[in-house]
Amino acid sequence: MFFERRSRWSLFSSVSLTAMAVGAQALANPTGPVIITGDIGIAGLGTSQVIVDNGSMRSIVDWQEFSI
Repeated sequence: MFFERRSRWSLFSSVSLTAMAVGAQALANPTGPVIITGDIGIAGLGTSQVIVDNGSMRSIVDWQEFSI
């Protein structure tokens, strides 16, 4: 019985570490902005933090993909 518990723990640890490694690489930020109208500055694409600076009253950004 000890061997079974140890095997389960080893499997759980391996799966957990793999999930964390894959999750760390996946960035859930918007990608592919197309500015339709307005004065917009976009910084940090491809990083963990995207900053959108809206310099006009009304702006439209069409994102290729928007994931949270």
